[in-house]
Amino acid sequence: MDGSLQFQKALLQLDHGRVERAETTLRVLLESERPGVIRVLALVVYGELLQHLGRGDEATAYLEAAVRETADLDVDDLLDVEAERARDLLE
Repeated sequence: MDGSLQFQKALLQLDHGRVERAETTLRVLLESERPGVIRVLALVVYGELLQHLGRGDEATAYLEAAVRETADLDVDDLLDVEAERARDLLE
């Protein structure tokens, strides 16, 4: 399944309260997705989810990866909001 479709699937799962399924979908996506916009979006969403689940230590690695990968991408301001959200969650 295409990365953007997997990401949308995870968001729908979260919207419907299927947290465990969303977590699995995000994990699978992150294992297979190459660096890029979808991966950064998934890193931020997964990091935020982990924080909400009380797993802040795990979340930190994903949020830091989102910030790092955003800096490595040449996408101008496309991911500014997501990078800022990741930084805020790390504080």
